[in-house]
Amino acid sequence: MKRALLLLLLACSEDPRTQIDLFIDADPDVEADVQSLQLCVEGAAAPAGFDTATPDCVEFSPSPTGDQLPLPAFGFRIAVVPEGNDATRVFRATATASVSSGAPVKASVQSGWIAGETLELRLLLRREDGCEAVTCVDNRVCLGSECVEPPIVDPCSLLRRDGTRACDNFDADVDLSVDAGVDASDMADAADTGDADAEVPDADAGDGDIIVDEPNRAFVSSSPLPVPLGMLGGDDADPHALADAHCQSLAEAAELNGIFVALLSTSRLSAVEKLQRASGEGWVNMNGETVAVSLDALTAGNLLHPVRYNELGDQVTRRVATGSQSDLSASVGRSLNCDDWTDPLGGLLPAGDPRSTRGLWLNDRITRRLRSDCTPTNREVCTTPEERPETDFVCGDDYEACSVACSRQLRVYCFQTDGTGSAAPPTPPAEPRYAFVTQDAIRSGGGVEVLDELCNNEGEELAPEAEFVALVTTATSSALARLRGTGPWIRPDGAVVADREQLSDGRLLTPVNQTATGDYTNVRTWSGDVGVRGENAGFTCGDWEAAPGGEAGVAHTGVSASTHLFDGIGGEFLANCLADDAEYRVLCFDNRPAPSDP
Repeated sequence: MKRALLLLLLACSEDPRTQIDLFIDADPDVEADVQSLQLCVEGAAAPAGFDTATPDCVEFSPSPTGDQLPLPAFGFRIAVVPEGNDATRVFRATATASVSSGAPVKASVQSGWIAGETLELRLLLRREDGCEAVTCVDNRVCLGSECVEPPIVDPCSLLRRDGTRACDNFDADVDLSVDAGVDASDMADAADTGDADAEVPDADAGDGDIIVDEPNRAFVSSSPLPVPLGMLGGDDADPHALADAHCQSLAEAAELNGIFVALLSTSRLSAVEKLQRASGEGWVNMNGETVAVSLDALTAGNLLHPVRYNELGDQVTRRVATGSQSDLSASVGRSLNCDDWTDPLGGLLPAGDPRSTRGLWLNDRITRRLRSDCTPTNREVCTTPEERPETDFVCGDDYEACSVACSRQLRVYCFQTDGTGSAAPPTPPAEPRYAFVTQDAIRSGGGVEVLDELCNNEGEELAPEAEFVALVTTATSSALARLRGTGPWIRPDGAVVADREQLSDGRLLTPVNQTATGDYTNVRTWSGDVGVRGENAGFTCGDWEAAPGGEAGVAHTGVSASTHLFDGIGGEFLANCLADDAEYRVLCFDNRPAPSDP
């Protein structure tokens, strides 16, 4: 029986198959309280080794005995297929959790298949108000203190793995007749059960009002995790349970509807696996800006805007614990994720910068010296956390040893997983003014005109009529003074970077980390100053004339994937202009006045 269930859990072929991927999930308070779980699936094919009696059930327990199986992390998936591959059949799935306090928590749903389609359906265990002392018999579930038939979900309303809906147009009045003894009502009756977590298709709400699909939201937690990083998994605790509960409680306090999980990775469950079961398409931040249009874009680091805001809409600049590599897979090890979040004396290298995109949003130490508050040359910050509580890092003798102390409590990214809408890509204006980072790196030497020439050569195909200049400070001009017009400037993907006022204040809406050909980057760039207003000028490679073999010169540089021009923190990224490897990219801005400018 154990082998049969493992086959059921893993049987998710990539080939077109008549199948429902059923995700079993639980609210954090239920997950933390569960003692055992019973899962029954009626009307589906019984895998080899299961009892052939109806219903087919299996028992999970944290400490399994006999025929019980180990309780997997919630969010686990089973593959439900019809008997004889007959897609006209219908099934009912029921999960019942025994908890240490109160009556068992039960969730049930009825649905069917579409021939040749693998679709996704979620079954959520949660405590319902008014159901604390209600015990429902037979196949009924408690909703609003009443025992009702489980809702019926039209399979046409379900999503494929790629996020597209199974049917372009589906019949909301379809009659689902269930064999195996399951009584079904029509879709209208199912919608009246009030189960907000069953995937029922959108419908007219009456009086001309239409229920609007909302995209998933993402935010940075306004407060750190309640325990140190190295104690999230202590005493065999599940780090995900505590971190997810933190996100959910903050979302509920901010009156955000939906299910939110922490973007945290462990050796058992990576952040990308947690998001693979999300409905909808893409995520937006709490300022309404699209973060990513899809999970693929997110894992590739092609973020349109940083997450950057907490659940209340305030900007966050402090680091975020992720334990994740740039593709959201797990980084596991004592110095990588506090030894799977169990070692309070360890270190955490993958900590993200919420103002950034590309790899920096998950791990701002992905390249050396991307933030200047912990480097071997900054020995004054290389102290114990108790001595400098405002510093996230503890420091060693090299860059790799410069990591966040696992005795610290950091914030986390919180991502919604049950939104049903799509995050829209930006719409560029009719007469755009572009900003981009060059594809090629360049050495200093030949003056600022050489940097401008590189910008115009690479920007010619993007905007043939434009005149591009390098956003660098010179001996006679600030970077801002080199620009005419008020903007706003946009990236090639249409995301607005900033208008002139925002640029002057260093308040970019998104980093200039896309090339003219559309590639997203995380690279060092020439700047000549820590900002654009010329307030700390003088480090400009001798007005961009110094070159290897010439006279001494240094220059400020920046990072393309951060909204903080030209830096992570502090603006201390000085480069030796005479070094053989001193080749950096250039930020290029369209220098034409905006259409609305005089």
